[in-house]
Amino acid sequence: MKIKEIFRLFAKIGNWFRTNWKKIIIKIENFIIGESIIYESGCWNCKAPIRSVRTTKGFKGWFGSQWFGNKKCPKPGCNYFICKQCGKCLCESPDYGSKKGMKPFYKIEKKWVKEDTQTKEI
Repeated sequence: MKIKEIFRLFAKIGNWFRTNWKKIIIKIENFIIGESIIYESGCWNCKAPIRSVRTTKGFKGWFGSQWFGNKKCPKPGCNYFICKQCGKCLCESPDYGSKKGMKPFYKIEKKWVKEDTQTKEI
């Protein structure tokens, strides 16, 4: 039996809120054969879609842990991606949290919450 588990990352800033991060784990007979982390959003500047995927298990030996899709921002402490259309990152936005005195994302309490489980006979 093939099992696909989908998780969403929640972060706590006052209350818990759902982020743009998703994790998909694929299992066969309770063995993890694939795990991917996905970031999906829209550019704050030009509204173009931003999507990037990193496989952390499965084909890791072939691809390593690099991101596919939009490139990760190279600035220290930034956990977001550069828009392919306008070249901007969320950290350049005038509304970006660290400019308003918020903690950087990596210092905020986070938890993965299971959103869905799909099974398929193989």
